[in-house]
Amino acid sequence: MNGVNRQTLIGHLGSDVELKTLPSGDPVVNVSIAVTDTWKDKGGEEQKNTNWFKLAIFKKPAEIWEKHAFKGQKVFVEGPTRNRSYDNADGDKVYVSEVLVRDFQFLTWKDDAVTAQVGESQPAFGGATAPESTGNDSLPF
Repeated sequence: MNGVNRQTLIGHLGSDVELKTLPSGDPVVNVSIAVTDTWKDKGGEEQKNTNWFKLAIFKKPAEIWEKHAFKGQKVFVEGPTRNRSYDNADGDKVYVSEVLVRDFQFLTWKDDAVTAQVGESQPAFGGATAPESTGNDSLPF
């Protein structure tokens, strides 16, 4: 049986994204996501802990992220964790652990952020309006 290496995260992007090109010619985006866990301690006080995860997005998805992702945006990402190393300019070995994003969904859009600042309610479905009912709500089961 094969092992399982899968991260599922929902959090907020720590910066705007910058598209880069690998020596192979493939586009890549590297960005971090903040995931905050909240709980109540024994005294009933709310506690928070934020963890940061590095993300790597390649090829066509990287181009989509360049066009639509922004700092503070809430996103869902899923993919395996990869560990790698490289030598920096000083000759020191640097170790990196990152999530290779294979599936994602933007949970907020720039239009939502503008709407929230104005004080209006945010639309559902990532900035789109909810589908209208067809009027036929009876199901055969």
